[in-house]
Amino acid sequence: LPEHACFADTDAALEYFEDNLLKHKAPQISSRVELGLTDVPIFNGLRQAEFEVLHNLLHRQHYTKGQRIVHQGAPGDAMFVITRGLADVILEIPDSGRSKRLSSLAAGTFFGELALLDQSPRSANIDATQYLVCYRLDASDFERLQRSHPAISMKLLTNISRTLTTRLRYANETISELEV
Repeated sequence: LPEHACFADTDAALEYFEDNLLKHKAPQISSRVELGLTDVPIFNGLRQAEFEVLHNLLHRQHYTKGQRIVHQGAPGDAMFVITRGLADVILEIPDSGRSKRLSSLAAGTFFGELALLDQSPRSANIDATQYLVCYRLDASDFERLQRSHPAISMKLLTNISRTLTTRLRYANETISELEV
């Protein structure tokens, strides 16, 4: 730990230590390396033909450092799968003029998945913190996939559900720790 180290919040401190750990213990893992889509867990269990159907619905997008990808309150119209880079999840705190970084997302993760389920407004901002490559699945394309290939959409929803379950369990643990 550098002398006089001070972090804005717990998330920033954890990020610092995680980055240092990865740098020293796993230098081959880098946010500068792009994952192949077949290596992303949300696509687990798809046969090659199923993956190709889904791949045809995905739109590859690039974002520069600092670029906002999703705006809090905007319509939820797509899910994004990150294959390279990092993005921050930032919550605008109403009537305060402040914001809070909730987490950082890396290659292999996804966000905006609730748009596929309920099309509600976005609950947070997502900003690229470095060059970012992701694939966008529009809610309208997902609806078409559900009608034309229900087995593929079910596999995708199952993988999303597994991730949401993990996130919810983590949130419950965090809330429990904060209440003690």
